[in-house]
Amino acid sequence: MNFIFEKIKPHRLAFIMAIIFLTFECFCDLSLPMIMSYVVDLGIGGNSIRIILRFGLLMLMMALFGALCAFIRNRLAAIVSEKVGGEVRNEVYTKIQTFSFENFDKITPGELITRLTNDVTQIKSFVYGMMRILIKAPLTCIGAMVLIIVKTQEYAFILGVLIVFSAIWVCLNVFIGYPRYGAVQEKLDKLNSKIREFLIGIRIVKAFSAEKKENEEFVEVSKALGMANVKALRVAAIFMPLVNFTVNMGIVVILLMSNIKGKAEVGSLMATINYMIQILFALSMVSNIVNRSVRATSSANRVKEVLECTICQKDSVNPIPLKRIESLEFNKVSFTYPTSTVETLKGISFSLKKGESLAIIGPTGSGKSTLINLIPRFYDTTDGKVLINCNSINNFAMDNLRGKIRVVTQRPILFSGTIRENLKMAKESASEEELKEALEKAGALNFVNALPQGLDTVLGQRGVNLSGGQKQRLSIARSLCGGCEVLILDDATSALDSFTEAKVLNNLLALPLMLIIVTQRISTARRADNILVLDEGSCVGYDKHTALLSNCSVYKELYSSQIGGN
Repeated sequence: MNFIFEKIKPHRLAFIMAIIFLTFECFCDLSLPMIMSYVVDLGIGGNSIRIILRFGLLMLMMALFGALCAFIRNRLAAIVSEKVGGEVRNEVYTKIQTFSFENFDKITPGELITRLTNDVTQIKSFVYGMMRILIKAPLTCIGAMVLIIVKTQEYAFILGVLIVFSAIWVCLNVFIGYPRYGAVQEKLDKLNSKIREFLIGIRIVKAFSAEKKENEEFVEVSKALGMANVKALRVAAIFMPLVNFTVNMGIVVILLMSNIKGKAEVGSLMATINYMIQILFALSMVSNIVNRSVRATSSANRVKEVLECTICQKDSVNPIPLKRIESLEFNKVSFTYPTSTVETLKGISFSLKKGESLAIIGPTGSGKSTLINLIPRFYDTTDGKVLINCNSINNFAMDNLRGKIRVVTQRPILFSGTIRENLKMAKESASEEELKEALEKAGALNFVNALPQGLDTVLGQRGVNLSGGQKQRLSIARSLCGGCEVLILDDATSALDSFTEAKVLNNLLALPLMLIIVTQRISTARRADNILVLDEGSCVGYDKHTALLSNCSVYKELYSSQIGGN
């Protein structure tokens, strides 16, 4: 809860103003039954039109003033809650952008989506409700009790008993409800993760006619969320009626005592009953806001976990400026994923100079993609060093390092927008000539020019309106736009036919940059200056194509399986 109040602090002036108007609003609401009692006892009971008109006009003025205060308070509450919600959401989003891959391994994208949406909404709703209900409820409750005692002191004992029992029900509601609402958020995380997984893999699901299986799994996750909600709401379903029962019993007892004592002041009795109803309403609001606060506290803790998450990779404190990349070296590099105890890479060593190319090949699961993830520091090595210009890459600022390295994956990611906008992600100021030159080198210029709007063709989400090969070529062109010095292709030509692939690779090999090609194809690997062969995370060969055919059994087996012969 401290987290929420910290976020309110920058807006404390508007918050305090809302509370002031809320206090005036409560004062008006509490004064109306008292004024009404005077109308009944003195005006109607005394048959005095003057008193009826005078107090009736006062009631009207108090009601109008209360309505004005409520309007201003609602406006201020809406402004503060929206600002708090927006700031928390932006802060979480900004924090997520600093996450390393290791952080994403710990908090999944599905969980982050829930925290950015549902959890932030819970916090925003609580802040808004706090200025409408949380403060108004106790003010109304205390004010009504004080006025009942002032008006009819003999009911003080009844009020005391009523408050004690009501407090017990509210406290039990909080104590039992808190962990249950936390469970609801966890189940919601799993539901969001399942939805995200299904939507991303929708083509695979349909290709295998697996809709029924996916639906069954979704129903199971959805049912778990429903059961968690039922368990949480069951608490309110038990204790809310108990609060209502307690207050209504108090009203019944007051009516019985009034009848026994033969009270003649009908107005005072009406005011007392009215205040009792206000107490019942206030306690109901307290119970409601308690449920909200439980959910808001759970959400705040989850948001706080993201904001306080330790970034697994630290940027260099005193970075060395990286002007150009002249050499790249792996020196006995080993790596183990944080979630695993098995080494993925074991003592890898190789070197590469500007203008040279390296192909990385090996069986599935040999560690090829893991290796290239170490170059732009998506992960840090467990042992050994990755060196650029003879300096550890940890000595360079991450944005400086990554600004010179581009990675194109097998499944290229294109964003909604035009082709031009996607290409300019690497360099916002890229000219028309630079864009076309990059497209030409990536073998994409002809098909882009053939599109009705050319560079201004709007792409669907993830480039859904393009073929796999077109998306791969656009991703390569996007990488070339930024003037990269190290280009890493992680099986990024797998969707191209042999002729197109050869043309693209010839263009890239002619550029004055370091080219690293991760591939499964011998025909692709043999184009590189040197080939690194991986098997079960170890380097089993590092040489040229002809030499590896003689001295590397793993490479020879790959060659035989793809091309045949010796």
